Amino acid sequence: MNEQQLITFVEVARKRHFRQAAEVLNLTQPAVSAQIRSLEEELGTKLFIRSQVRLTPAGTTFLPYAKKILDLMEESKEAAGGWERKPKGPLTLGIPSGLSQAILPRLAKYFRTRHPELPLRLLTVDSTRTVSHLSEGLIDLGVMFDLGPVPAHLRTQTLFVDSFVLIAARNHPSFTDKSHVSPEELEKCPLILFAAGTAERMLLDSLLEKHQIRVRGVMEITGTEEIKQLVAEGFGMALVPSVTVDDTVSVRKVRITRFEHSVTISLCHPEPKYLTRTAKQVIEDIRGIYPADGP
Repeated sequence: MNEQQLITFVEVARKRHFRQAAEVLNLTQPAVSAQIRSLEEELGTKLFIRSQVRLTPAGTTFLPYAKKILDLMEESKEAAGGWERKPKGPLTLGIPSGLSQAILPRLAKYFRTRHPELPLRLLTVDSTRTVSHLSEGLIDLGVMFDLGPVPAHLRTQTLFVDSFVLIAARNHPSFTDKSHVSPEELEKCPLILFAAGTAERMLLDSLLEKHQIRVRGVMEITGTEEIKQLVAEGFGMALVPSVTVDDTVSVRKVRITRFEHSVTISLCHPEPKYLTRTAKQVIEDIRGIYPADGP
């Protein structure tokens, strides 16, 4: 196998499309297909399911090794030549839409000041899909709500710890002079809930069951921003991550008594031996700008 075959394999895995990968690599589609076919013949296994352009189990296993080989090639060139090369491609970060407002300002400032030469690509990825996106090579790093153990080839590191909070319109008559509600009062509130299957809903369902709280949902929405907008317009109240609510929005936070809990927001990535040097440095820096005690 050669360097170009590995570069082509990684790009096809990222794009999940032979023609789009060919455009990025300035190659013809037949040339891309030929390189993948030659690599598969050398490895003695299929790397892609052609009808869906999706990695096979063997392709998923081989992807982190291909990235590591390419990184070692870059390191060896730098060591031999005594010069530093700028990163070839962007670092792709997956992040849930609901956490973007809390996460992106610091990240954007960090990349502008510490890595101005490193292109950053941001993809909206729900926490329930972060692991699969990392495994398939669609993202390099993922910010996610901690939903439990991840596969052995991935690692998670805590960025910060948050909690859910009740929000209501600032002019809501029930909360004009109240800063908290009891679980019994919460059960009577008309709530706009996160849609079933989202990470936020999965976490909330588990927490509410643990505290034996039965809520009354009047609507289900996927996005945090849409939920806050509906709450601001008086369509109901909602339970959302505290970090997603700031002082500029037209909703107010209401504390829930006897509802002690915490929610962990983590950075997920391949285990270090599969990471490029740049990715390792970025991970270390991100850990520094997001202390685990808060955003």
